Amino acid sequence: IPEKVQVYRIFLRIDAQRDEAATLAEAKKIRDALLADPESFSRVASERSEDGYRRRGGDIGFVEAAGKPG
Repeated sequence: IPEKVQVYRIFLRIDAQRDEAATLAEAKKIRDALLADPESFSRVASERSEDGYRRRGGDIGFVEAAGKPG
């Protein structure tokens, strides 16, 4: 059985309302908040992520440790 790891993410979009620089600034704010309180990841992902995984607190699930999702 291949080793698996659980993956979490916070996804931010670059679009007409927020350019690349503004998105990067937002990502840095989120990163700083998570460094200050790592236990808040699920809550922060639910509030700030801009994709469907926000409902799951950023939990994408398990993937093989070697790389690609199965």
